[in-house]
This record gives sequence, structure tokens and C-alpha cells, in this order.
Amino acid sequence: MGIVGVNIGCGNCPCLRPGWENVDKAINARIRNIPGLRRFLGSLGILPGPEDYWPKGLRIHDIRKGLPYENNSLLYLYSSHCFEHLYQDQARTFLRECFRVLKPGGILRLAVPDLELLIREYTQAAQANGLAGQGELPADVFVRNLLMVREAAPRGIVDRWFKPILGKHTIHCWAYDWQSLSMRLLEAGFTRVTRCSYLKSAIPDIEFLDLSEKANVSLFVEGTKPNACL
Repeated sequence: MGIVGVNIGCGNCPCLRPGWENVDKAINARIRNIPGLRRFLGSLGILPGPEDYWPKGLRIHDIRKGLPYENNSLLYLYSSHCFEHLYQDQARTFLRECFRVLKPGGILRLAVPDLELLIREYTQAAQANGLAGQGELPADVFVRNLLMVREAAPRGIVDRWFKPILGKHTIHCWAYDWQSLSMRLLEAGFTRVTRCSYLKSAIPDIEFLDLSEKANVSLFVEGTKPNACL
């Protein structure tokens, strides 16, 4: 079976179903087959350690440089909690690339942190004039959950240079609600843009893609490449 779908930014949660390829650019994925080095970096607190699973056959690629697939070659594209790590110009380029490589009728599914949900939780906690999670102020919880800034200044060479290079302390570059994310897909040419829910999708094998730990914090959106695009 050839490739029918790609799990973009899969991290250590790949889709292992036949016909799916997993793509990520993380440096700790590049060294996944060097357990001695991973144990050493884990002992320094730079990597989680050798128990952090990365799949065999993972395709190492930086999606900011385009998608390494032919025009009209894929049926499905899936990406969970990756899109928000792209700046706006990168995000628009990425969506155009998704449109290019999908076959007519192909489907793109994005899962991102739900900005509307975060705002609603903040507003409810603030109006209650109390504390939010773990006894913190609602504003502090809201900003932390946005992950758009670091909470503390980096300390030392490891924290300042090596951890960001290896994927630690990564931050979000943008935040989306249903209106803004659906508009991005429409601008890229997708039609039938719909808001979905956890495990509800037009993509087969969705139960092997959606992450249960992200179910209650995610906005799920799907768009279809029109059949007229040949």
C-alpha cells in the first residue's frame, strides 16, 4: 500500500496504521536511534530520556520548508497541536502546501488549542472573583495555557541554547478560535470547512490519530479540497 495520509508534527504519538506516514522535525527524533546519547541528554534534563518513544520509519522534515509530496498525491492530512507553532506567514504557506499535495476531495484535519475555551474559562474564573487551577489567579492560568511566552528567563547555557534547540521551551506563535481557523482554511482554497469533535471525522482511522489527552482542550477543524481542482 502506498501513502494515503500523513500525520504532520506527530511527535512521539505516531499513527501506525498502514498507509500513513509520520513527519516531524524535532532533533530528539533525529537521535532516537542513539540510546546512549539520549540517556546522557536525559541525565542532564535536556531530554525526557530513553523512555520517550519515537517511531521507526519517521520522516524527518521541517514543514516550514514545504511538504515533500507531489501535487494531488494524498487523500488525508492530519496535524495535532503543531499548527499553532507556526508564525502567520508560515501558517498560510503551510496551508497552501496542504492544498497542493491533497487530491481533489482530499481532507485536511487540524487540531489546535481552543482559544475560545481558554477565554471562557478565564472569564468564568475572573467573574467568580476567585482562584483558578491550583490556587492561581485566573489571568496567570490563562497566560500560561496560551504558551505564547516563557514563564521564566532562561538560566545558563543549557537552558538558554540547548533546550530550545532540542525542542524544549517551545512556545506558540499564534492562537485560534473557530472563526479565525476556518477563515485560514477558506483563504487557502478549502471548502466544506467544518468544526468537528474528538474522534468525529471524515478521515478513516481517526481513532489512531486524535490524542485523548488533547480531547477536551482542542478545536478540531476539517476542510476539503474541491473536486474541481485538477
